Amino acid sequence: MRIQRFIKMSEKKQTWKDAARRTRQGKKHELETLPGYYFHPVKFSVEGNDEIVAISLKKKEGLSPKTLKKIREIAGAKKDMSEAEIINSIPDDDLLEILRESDAKLLNSAELKRAKIKHGFGKNNFEGVDNEGAEGKKGVSDDFIDDILQHVEVVNEIVGAIEVWNRPLALGQSES
Repeated sequence: MRIQRFIKMSEKKQTWKDAARRTRQGKKHELETLPGYYFHPVKFSVEGNDEIVAISLKKKEGLSPKTLKKIREIAGAKKDMSEAEIINSIPDDDLLEILRESDAKLLNSAELKRAKIKHGFGKNNFEGVDNEGAEGKKGVSDDFIDDILQHVEVVNEIVGAIEVWNRPLALGQSES
């Protein structure tokens, strides 16, 4: 009798988890940049979304003091000017060069792309990658993310599909 109750309880837990998983998993996305490979985008978990938002906010905090100092030197700006006034007074080419030299993190999108792949890459047919991706207990390995980040077109397509699936109005269920 106890065993039967335990089995029924286990089935119920599995049932709600499966139902919840199906609402998070998107439809199969065939990669145009890597024919023959596919993955299912996954809605970010609460923790995954928090990590992505934190990275996004960190990138938007503004310029580092080192960068600002260099900009002020080039622009001949006084300390009472705002960041916007200083930036607007510098030609675009010079500004990009300053940013590249002073604060590579501001232009670096790898950290954000890494987090989106980590939390939004689900079922797939990539050899050597956990087939459940973000759905499985292990998720996508750091090694896989390091490898895929070397291929700009592929990673941009993957991240693009993940972003589309994670838009607030992207509703529906996968057909798996």
